[in-house]
Amino acid sequence: METQNWITISKINDSRGFVEKIELTEGIKAAYDFDGVICEDCPKGIPNDKEKYIKFLRTAKPLYLPHTSQIPMIITGRHEQYRKVTMDWLEEHGLSVDPKKLIMRPFEKDDNIWVEQVSLFKGGLYKISNFNLFIESSLAQSERIKDISKKPVFCPSFGMLP
Repeated sequence: METQNWITISKINDSRGFVEKIELTEGIKAAYDFDGVICEDCPKGIPNDKEKYIKFLRTAKPLYLPHTSQIPMIITGRHEQYRKVTMDWLEEHGLSVDPKKLIMRPFEKDDNIWVEQVSLFKGGLYKISNFNLFIESSLAQSERIKDISKKPVFCPSFGMLP
């Protein structure tokens, strides 16, 4: 079990298989990234093939699941056109989010500036939200989100950013 000041990650084996459960200290209100946090990250190259990408979105394995089935907010780099398959995946895994609190990327991806582009999107939304923690899978994005929002960010592979 890994413990940070605000967050505990414990490994469990439940009906979904082997997953890690995220528990937050009382008073912490977290927004979550999707790919690389709630489910496994999409392998490189697959998002460029729409058919393979939709298959990935439907079959992605759960990764770090919130301690509650109702997720307070998700801010994801997934494009808005994949909202239905994303909501279906959540339901299939016993999770839910208010559709208004599932914030998906409305713009086309530019591979040349992806990290900066999606970090500005996530960091800007987190900055104006009433959430006090963002959980992001990418260390590079975590650092930019923290810089943009001036708020705490937790990266499961790194920990709480200083």
